[in-house]
Amino acid sequence: MGAPISVYKSNSLKIMGIDNVSDVTMLMSPLQTDKSTMMNRFYLDGLFSVNLPDGTDGVIGYCQIGSANYHMHSGSRQSNLRIFDGGDCLLFKDAGLNTLAYGLISQILTTHANHIKVITTFSSSFYSGSTERGYQVKGNDNVWYTHVSENTIIPAQGLITTTDIVNTVFETAQTIAIRPYIINEEGTYYGAVHSFFGTDPIVSLDAQMRGTPCTAGTNMSFYMRKEEAGRLDSLTNTGQNSGIFAYLDDQLTQPLLSGYYAIGSNPFSVTNGMFTHWVYCAPPVAQKDLTIYVEQVMDEFENVSYTASATLNTGFRDFPVTISGEIGAYNQNDNQISGNSGNGSFYMTIDAGTNGAYQTTTFNPSPDAAYCRATNLSISPGGLSFETPPG
Repeated sequence: MGAPISVYKSNSLKIMGIDNVSDVTMLMSPLQTDKSTMMNRFYLDGLFSVNLPDGTDGVIGYCQIGSANYHMHSGSRQSNLRIFDGGDCLLFKDAGLNTLAYGLISQILTTHANHIKVITTFSSSFYSGSTERGYQVKGNDNVWYTHVSENTIIPAQGLITTTDIVNTVFETAQTIAIRPYIINEEGTYYGAVHSFFGTDPIVSLDAQMRGTPCTAGTNMSFYMRKEEAGRLDSLTNTGQNSGIFAYLDDQLTQPLLSGYYAIGSNPFSVTNGMFTHWVYCAPPVAQKDLTIYVEQVMDEFENVSYTASATLNTGFRDFPVTISGEIGAYNQNDNQISGNSGNGSFYMTIDAGTNGAYQTTTFNPSPDAAYCRATNLSISPGGLSFETPPG
């Protein structure tokens, strides 16, 4: 909202132009605290003292034309009243109490062409909050690109020192210029320009750090030079000195820890920060709906029989499932053999809301049998997948 009228003296200084028409009202302010404080607070080069005939006294701020403080005031606040104080100075119609906000980059932490990290101090003016802040960058094309920061509002008299990341449109190493900007109702302030050579672009990749290559691990992210990340697909499953490196920080000073890292579904081996090869992981086998198993059981009298059992692996059904078949005997070459005795036929129903059923048979396999398993199956309803492990 700017300096409220309540902070000014009740009377103002009237300046009349030589045409006797273009009167200008010069607002006067009381001295705030002391001269030095007021000049620093409002970016002024001096204070013009006024003592009106009615006894009203006050001050009007002024700046030397072209000085650093001069550029902290909107042109609409300038008057035509000039004085000389070490150079040509002009007085401000608002006594100089309304100023732009301020921004200064104090440190540049990363200088990648597409990823610039800076430490910047932003401050609002004394009477106005800022509405937007950010950065402008330009490269070889000499075009300023604007990057608006998050959490841009700073209240009046507010000051923050923040670490910001500026992601640019630049895809190659080149000379880059960057400057902060901050906006309030008086206008836009552009801070000092910093120039540097922007190095090769980097990328941030999401990955899963794994203890073993084909088991789930911990989600994390790391940084790589963009060109090297593009060469990951060229790795083979044989260890090699690839020259492809990754880092834990965007300054590329902390090499990625040795281990296995899955990017998407592809696990890679990393040694001392360098990708060496990829590791093949067989796709997971889908779980079958049914397991139909055969096992030998012995009662308390040591009588042996064979039982067929069926288990639903993928959840209860709201309908019954029937399974019929026979127990077959097989030799070590996985060939079904004859010479068995008893009846190995079975018929089972897994009732709705349950997950299993079994039936004991009188089957007795041949002494030449290596194992038994369910065979000649009929399952209703159809469409259920199944497995018949040996028993």
